[in-house]
Amino acid sequence: WRQMLTIALGELSTSGASLAHASQVVDSSTAKRALAAQTGAVLADMESAAIARVAHRHALPWLVVRSVVDPLEWSLPALVTDHLDDHGHVPLAPLLRGLLRRPTDVWTLMQLARGFRASMASLRAVRAGAGDNLLLTQALAQVRSNAKAARTSHFTPDAALD
Repeated sequence: WRQMLTIALGELSTSGASLAHASQVVDSSTAKRALAAQTGAVLADMESAAIARVAHRHALPWLVVRSVVDPLEWSLPALVTDHLDDHGHVPLAPLLRGLLRRPTDVWTLMQLARGFRASMASLRAVRAGAGDNLLLTQALAQVRSNAKAARTSHFTPDAALD
């Protein structure tokens, strides 16, 4: 399935690299580097492990599509991480208070906004290239076709010699 998706996406960058599960936001570049060194993963992820567990429990195929907003080199400013809610939102009032206390964080927020826009553009390109179900329908059809071919083929010693 991943191979089908990679072909469909063409020039978009794809990777089969490992993700490290994190139970909380990994906000500093130091913590990100430590996690990478410890696990060999290319990024921290908080949601995909749960999806993988459920899919595995029910013998379902699964695939993770991630787009990185804050790369390894960036640390998230405290004015974001201190007020981040369970849905990934930061209320405006604490954000503005934080900027009044640390106006230099504006630059970091601008970088995050630029990264977010680039990330959303990448995800839209994935959807445009692979559709809403990321080629799952085609991948399952291929699996069914291969399984049917395996059931209907008959092995004979003479055929093996041809």
